[in-house]
Formats: sequence, C-alpha cells, structure tokens
Amino acid sequence: MIVQTANFGDIEVDESNLYFFEEGLPGFEDSRRFILVSVEGNPSFNYLQSADQPDLVFVLADPFAFFSDYEFELSDAVLRELALDSQSDVSVRVILNARQGLKEATANLTAPLVFNTQKQFGKQIILGQSSYSTRHRLFPAAAGAAKGE
Repeated sequence: MIVQTANFGDIEVDESNLYFFEEGLPGFEDSRRFILVSVEGNPSFNYLQSADQPDLVFVLADPFAFFSDYEFELSDAVLRELALDSQSDVSVRVILNARQGLKEATANLTAPLVFNTQKQFGKQIILGQSSYSTRHRLFPAAAGAAKGE
C-alpha cells in the first residue's frame, strides 16, 4: 500500500508493517494506523508516521539509549491489550519535542509508546506516580550554557 506523507512523500509499505493503535494516540484518536520510518544511520531515532493523516508525524527515540536508568512495568491489562507473549516482542519509544532542534530536544518519559513488534500493535501508556517528566532533556545542557556563559 502507499502511505501519503507531508514530510517524506509517498511511501510504499507492506500492510504487515503497519502498527495498529486501537485507541489512537491521546489527542489523535482518529489516527490508528502508523508506520515506523527509520532514520538512516541512527537506530536510536524513528519517525512515527500516521497512515491515516499525511501531516501527522512524531519524532521518536529509544529511551534506553539516552536514559540508562529508565524503567517501568507494564500492567497485565496492557500486556493483554497488546497481545504480548514474550519480552523479546516489546519495543519502547518516547515522543520527542524537537522544535528547537535536536540539541534542545526533550523526551516525554511519562507516556512511552509500547509496540508489539510481532503482532504490530502499539499503545501509548501513561505512567502514573512516576518521577519522570514530559520534557526531560535528551542531551544535558553544556556546563557553560547552564551557567549562562
């Protein structure tokens, strides 16, 4: 199938590579089919492109590549909803806000995206009672910049 995108032009994808988000994403409930677009040469980043809305795309990052102590548990309800049978089928990404450029990018660690890579399901979960923020700096500010130099 052809997925029309505002940023990447038309992308030909096998329908088996579509991820289905049963509830969509918060604020974008009408968009339920997405594809992951790789960033060439950098497996820590992806784009999550809606297959339903050409102008809906998110920049994603592998949180474990940037935050070594990032962890959370999936509830039994989420495991069932995503039909997860094995830990090896799980992939986690977080949405980035990179409007100010990648050096200033922030990651939403309180609402990770969880993917079942075998059955092509996805869900954004909200971590309750966590110490994570919705705007966690991806790259720590340089020492000089932190002092206002």
